[in-house]
Amino acid sequence: DDINYMSRQRIGLAPYFGSYNELSTWLILERMSMGVSFQEWRQIVRFYFKNVLFELGWAWQGFAIFNFMMHF
Repeated sequence: DDINYMSRQRIGLAPYFGSYNELSTWLILERMSMGVSFQEWRQIVRFYFKNVLFELGWAWQGFAIFNFMMHF
């Protein structure tokens, strides 16, 4: 099966409002597909405070997701 495209869609919800100086949280559901044969759903929790972003998640197929980003 030749994979000729990759697609990713995300939808998120912030359960509360936070300012730049407060911890903010997002709950995210992501769908990723590569070709017609590979489809994957992921649940992600995103935290950010000022210039630091941290994501933890898991795919329904059973593996963990971790992202860390800091802007200067």
